[in-house]
Amino acid sequence: MSAIRDGRCPIELDKGRYLLFSLKVLDEVQDKIGSADKFGECFSDYDNLKWLLALALSEGEARAFSPEDAGRLVTLDNFEYVRETLVKAFIYAVDGGEARDDIDYDTHENNAETGQKSMDFARLIYIGVTLLGFSEKEVWKMTPYKLNKLLQTHLFQGQFKFIVRQPVVNYARALKIKGV
Repeated sequence: MSAIRDGRCPIELDKGRYLLFSLKVLDEVQDKIGSADKFGECFSDYDNLKWLLALALSEGEARAFSPEDAGRLVTLDNFEYVRETLVKAFIYAVDGGEARDDIDYDTHENNAETGQKSMDFARLIYIGVTLLGFSEKEVWKMTPYKLNKLLQTHLFQGQFKFIVRQPVVNYARALKIKGV
């Protein structure tokens, strides 16, 4: 079991199911809509919601869902619930469940004006494969939040190993000096 949750979020439809906004899903969304500042459009109408639900369910359930399959699970009664749950799953995947004040999650406009309009997937894959040692397939299944947490831990461990090695070297040198 992973120390960091895999990013799947539960949703009650015809039965308990899971949504996952992995890098693969986010890349497909970005390809369709063009940039992250238009992400709110995926939540606004029924056809986009079906398509997004199918993508997130396919990743979370590890079986293929078509937009038609997803459409059969969305009714007028649960449309708003599905929409809200998709937004929560997205927030968890990107920010670990902590909604940020600088982003309007309905339109996904960054109020901090950072200028970044899309995710740099090449950079994320580089970090996962080259720095962290995962296969590309494993990285595509991760959420950006999980990848970021693993990178933070990797960087911390690099500093920690440096700090820990120093006393060991000093201890070994001290033993040689004393003739032990």
